[in-house]
Amino acid sequence: MKNILVILLLTGCVVAQNARIESPTRQVTQFGQWEQQLATGVQHKNRAALDPLLADDFALRTARSGGQIIGRAEWLQHATTDYNVRDSYMQGLDVRQYGDLAIVSFLYHQAADSAGHGLSGDFFIVDVWRKTAAGWKLATRYSAGPGIGFVVSPKPTGKD
Repeated sequence: MKNILVILLLTGCVVAQNARIESPTRQVTQFGQWEQQLATGVQHKNRAALDPLLADDFALRTARSGGQIIGRAEWLQHATTDYNVRDSYMQGLDVRQYGDLAIVSFLYHQAADSAGHGLSGDFFIVDVWRKTAAGWKLATRYSAGPGIGFVVSPKPTGKD
């Protein structure tokens, strides 16, 4: 009986050593580095740094644009020309992985402008990363801020 218990314990240890388990801390570190590379690439207008991080079908959807979808080419053009980020930082990064998809959310603050319009403030960003043969790629970004809130339509009263 003792021999069977020892064999089961040793087998469990070997299986545990061979299984790759991503810890939340490791995921936050890994995706946090990629998110920082994106932010730095935008700040320095470095298309060569941004390009390999984006999926071919990358899209951005923002509350500021009324939910308009901005494609990869347009976003890269904007991010590397007239978008001027003077300073930025991220906090509260969280990663939830679901197989080949990872949802990364964080609070982001920037001091920035674009074509003379102020874009400084706080944002809440949700990024969807997709695992590909070439590694993890940013597939979609959802951004709310700065100063964007819900516009709630009044409830119909039935008297209108």
